[in-house]
Amino acid sequence: MKPVRLANAILLTFFLGLGNVLAKDRPPLPPNAHYFGSGTYAIHKIDDRIFAIGEPTYYQANVSYLFVGTQRALLLDGGASREEDLTKVVASLTDKPVAVIPSHLHFDHMAGLDKFKEVWLVDLPYTRDLADKNGTTTVPVGVDLHDIDKLQPSSFRVARYVAPDEVIDLGELQLQLLSTPGHTKDEISLWEKKGDMLFVGDFLYPGPLFVGNVRDYLISLDKALGVVGSKTKIYGAHGSAKAVPANSLPLMNRQTVVDAKRAFEAIREGKLQSSEATPDELIRSAKIYPIDQTM
Repeated sequence: MKPVRLANAILLTFFLGLGNVLAKDRPPLPPNAHYFGSGTYAIHKIDDRIFAIGEPTYYQANVSYLFVGTQRALLLDGGASREEDLTKVVASLTDKPVAVIPSHLHFDHMAGLDKFKEVWLVDLPYTRDLADKNGTTTVPVGVDLHDIDKLQPSSFRVARYVAPDEVIDLGELQLQLLSTPGHTKDEISLWEKKGDMLFVGDFLYPGPLFVGNVRDYLISLDKALGVVGSKTKIYGAHGSAKAVPANSLPLMNRQTVVDAKRAFEAIREGKLQSSEATPDELIRSAKIYPIDQTM
């Protein structure tokens, strides 16, 4: 895993070496998973309450997560596809009322937000300032980077702002929202204490980490270490082809967080050697630091 630190503090290197490519053939899925409809989405059953909704044919292999309580459901991330209706996938898994909350405001995590009746956001001055006087949130290209996939801006109304550390009760399923900035200012993770699972969006995943702020990242890593144990399963929103087969989920553990913290401390102290990222149409300057074989 390699953290990519941006010299100009702009997260355009999020798409280093990826580019806009055509969808690839659908990979075979494990027994606990199946494709939905045309095959844009692959549904993985984590347990009776939690499902992963992957996009294995999309070049960034996004994964969203659906949590189903007895009273309502919550979807972490709105997917990357603007052609397929993610609400239909969710409706195949639950008849409970559903809200969606993005792990952060990058375009590949919020394509389907406007199709849901309820959109939630983390409650920060940064996110509230995106709403206009009529209550409509439109995310500018400098925040969501939608021009990378040649998309139009996303607009939606926020039904609820969720405070950092607030516990969301879905009915016999509780999730604590953790503010975990570093990749972006608004990055969040969801901690499911009963099942000992942490869902981390783009905060951590087995692949290239794209870093906006090392100080924030270290604070967030300490926050994660405060809740995860030796048996905690940590689920990310992406996985590199080298580390995660296209038909599986980006799964990590406490050691991943420990390794990342050690590397970020070394970066801050100037003790970890870096290499220069190759400039392209998106990257003007960035440094690459190794963490382990996949990050």
